Amino acid sequence: MPLVAIVSLRGFNLIYFRVEWNRYLKYGFIALVVFFIVRTPFVIYKMPVKRDSREKVLYNSVNWLKESNLKYGKVYYYDTYFCHLLGVDPFNYEKCQERISLTESSNNTIPTGSIVQWDAHFSPTTGKLALDSLLKNERFVLLESFKPEVSFNTYAGYNYEVHLFQKVKD
Repeated sequence: MPLVAIVSLRGFNLIYFRVEWNRYLKYGFIALVVFFIVRTPFVIYKMPVKRDSREKVLYNSVNWLKESNLKYGKVYYYDTYFCHLLGVDPFNYEKCQERISLTESSNNTIPTGSIVQWDAHFSPTTGKLALDSLLKNERFVLLESFKPEVSFNTYAGYNYEVHLFQKVKD
């Protein structure tokens, strides 16, 4: 990409210095170049960008959470897109928190009624939270699971899926 910029700039300079004697041609040429630079991404790419499979699953999980009228407290998440879709400020630590590690000591720091979002992409790798540790923990109950229409593997080798848990007791 840097080589393309250098070659393009050489071509731009070649034309620009030949028309700089005429103010109208010079500014017209600059306006034409800026027009094509701004227009090109809108011609090449479809706007707005459609959701991929991972984003669709997260979207479905957030919609389920919103439509379920479930009373919940703090939300713990691993995929930041989940927090974005939920419409919660990621810097408001009273409402949400990213990346928890589930140990005996952290079980007491997670308030009862909190939601834990587990996804197969970030939770086992970045968060080091195995799905079994939540499924086998009697303090958490599985609320709902979400899978894509066409299954795909994540970087860690898991089939992508999202699970929502709620802490029910201390």
